Amino acid sequence: MHSKTSMLAFCAGLTVVASMALGARLSTGAWPDVPALLARGHSGSAVQPASDTSGTAAKKILYYRNPMGAPDTSPVAKKDSMGMNYIPVYDDDAAST
Repeated sequence: MHSKTSMLAFCAGLTVVASMALGARLSTGAWPDVPALLARGHSGSAVQPASDTSGTAAKKILYYRNPMGAPDTSPVAKKDSMGMNYIPVYDDDAAST
């Protein structure tokens, strides 16, 4: 009975290791950037950096909001307790909401 339990535990561990290796191999070979994935907005686009120069005029950042949706804001860029970057809220974003 003990050998059957050991074999099941070994197979489960092997499955986990194989899944992790396959996932790393299918991607770029590195672990995914989880904070960046979680910081994506509802639109699916990545968070724009604070120094956005893609437009003709730079957008003005009003404040930074908590990436997890908590009612916590900051006047400067910072990280939350899990190391995720606060998300900038621009003046044109605030006007639309």
